Amino acid sequence: MVSGCPSAPAAADPYILAYEAATFLLRDRKINAPPDSTVFVTAYNANLPPWRDDAASTFTLLQNNGINLHFISNSSTDTIQGRLKQLKGVANIPVNGGAAKYGRER
Repeated sequence: MVSGCPSAPAAADPYILAYEAATFLLRDRKINAPPDSTVFVTAYNANLPPWRDDAASTFTLLQNNGINLHFISNSSTDTIQGRLKQLKGVANIPVNGGAAKYGRER
């Protein structure tokens, strides 16, 4: 935790850490405003989490055995689709991004 009441460990995710750090700096400078939301995009793009070494082979094995995969993410659909394209041999996996847990992107 850097800025106040934690929702998760500050270093658990670049979005959380960027928000916590920005909130702390604003409060420290006596600025009563929320952090600029672009800080999250910058933090995420600079710290993309690596795929596990077995991600492509696991997804491919599941797909080859008739298992339908689907990604749901807080990240944008375009971001996740781009990340999935990095995995060689993995067929198209549907994605709901922007925390769209029920079929539509916010």
